Amino acid sequence: MFFRYCKIYLIATFLSLLSGFCFSYPTQAITSDPLLSMAGIEQLIWTQQITSIEQLLPLLPVSYRSRYVLAFHSRSLQSASYLNPRVIFFGNNAKFMLTFNGSSDQVGFNALELAEFNDLTKTFSYQEILFPTQLTTTPDKDALQVHFSVKNPDKCLACHGTQVRPIWDSPPLWPGMYGEHYREQLSAKEVAGLSGFLAQQANHPRYQFLAQLDIWRNSDTFSPSHAAIYSAHETESPNAQLTQLLSRLNVERIIHQVTDDVQFNAFSYALLASVSNGCSSLNDYFPRTWNPDFQQQYQRFSTADEQNLARELTRKKSRDSTSKSVGGSIAKDSSLVDFRFIAELGLRIDTSEWSMQLEKNAADFSAIDAIQSKLEQRLLSKISATDKELINVYYYHSYPGKNKYCAYLEKRSVQNLAQQNMQLLPVWSDKPSGVNTVATVDDAATIPARVHDLLSICAGCHTTGVAPFIPFNNAALLSEKLKQAYSARGTLQREIMYRLSVQAAEHRMPPNMNLTQEDQTLLEHYFQQ
Repeated sequence: MFFRYCKIYLIATFLSLLSGFCFSYPTQAITSDPLLSMAGIEQLIWTQQITSIEQLLPLLPVSYRSRYVLAFHSRSLQSASYLNPRVIFFGNNAKFMLTFNGSSDQVGFNALELAEFNDLTKTFSYQEILFPTQLTTTPDKDALQVHFSVKNPDKCLACHGTQVRPIWDSPPLWPGMYGEHYREQLSAKEVAGLSGFLAQQANHPRYQFLAQLDIWRNSDTFSPSHAAIYSAHETESPNAQLTQLLSRLNVERIIHQVTDDVQFNAFSYALLASVSNGCSSLNDYFPRTWNPDFQQQYQRFSTADEQNLARELTRKKSRDSTSKSVGGSIAKDSSLVDFRFIAELGLRIDTSEWSMQLEKNAADFSAIDAIQSKLEQRLLSKISATDKELINVYYYHSYPGKNKYCAYLEKRSVQNLAQQNMQLLPVWSDKPSGVNTVATVDDAATIPARVHDLLSICAGCHTTGVAPFIPFNNAALLSEKLKQAYSARGTLQREIMYRLSVQAAEHRMPPNMNLTQEDQTLLEHYFQQ
């Protein structure tokens, strides 16, 4: 009986490890709640005659309102500030998210943004609900004046891409979010901002419905003390929790896209080898007749990958409100360069929107728990369904050198691909850079690198439909537009100069970063020229 108990305990423990880490938040199950879907929210609004966000929030489950992140700078359609942050509810699995902000002066104040993950199709959908600026007392359903956008409207796809993925930064830095730096104390600005937010929360029309506020008052939430670690009370921050949940869903999205491709069976073993630690050069998993073209293509892809990662790191650091992120790089494994190369080369899948970064081709897949191992396990599960020997040789995967597992993958991959009459076409990343980047500044060779990076940030919103169109990526068009009347302050150039200055306060641009005096001077000089 004792041994039977031990066996049950070990199985339970193993299953709990597979399910991931435990949150410190309430564990009430909410996945079956009919409200937590786009259709459920819409039905609730109509049946309850809801005309404001304030009326809707208290009807959401408390367990759902207990798990959220707070943004004091936002690149979304909803603006944010330290005192009135953008709230992102993500619940216990991030399969349904809901966002709002807190001040009528903010962009998107009357809008709810919804995101939903479909377990069947492994896809994300986005929707915006606009509430009337003035409440109506009429019981007439059509007079509610609540507007529901179609799923994935153009204004959402401008940022979330044609493949429709979540936008979320990777650790250890989440610019603009309370708890910007992973496992570090909050900055002075964050402490002051969070203190002001918490002081008004209880009486705020919207924030009063947030639950589990103690999490935000506890410094151990962001930087666990030695006592918390020693006592096993250490928990991940809300930012880290959302990263884990979204990265898992993103893996499901990617795996579904890859395994559903007609060429998957031919490239399956090469794909598996590309995410298996210890296996040799990717070139070994392709027929020798492919080698010349393969090596040339891979070198181009790998070089472009390194350049894109460097640009993404620079952009990300520029959005750090504390400006204390220095040095650093993104590991090759975190960019999934080998896996993405095979997907583009063999499956003809455009991987520029695989990561959760706003910018395309910014292939930073860094996560709290490694995404590469998740991909490996999902591929193992898929391939072993028809190849029973694979699981047997997998037991050798951790052996050093060219072990039995890697040798098996090499043999099966070469056999499969040798039977294919394949032509090595250019991979997607060989397209002109403007095709799969959010915004490409056209005069990069004639302006300082720092100005180029800052203009790319501006163009990321103002040339993609997220913000009013301003051609920051085209010097000739911008030169003409700067002279035109734009606002009460005069020309577009005068409006930009004002928005760059500290006098613009909450409306200062870019909205997701604090410009240094040097950056401001560089941009002012560029626009004057």
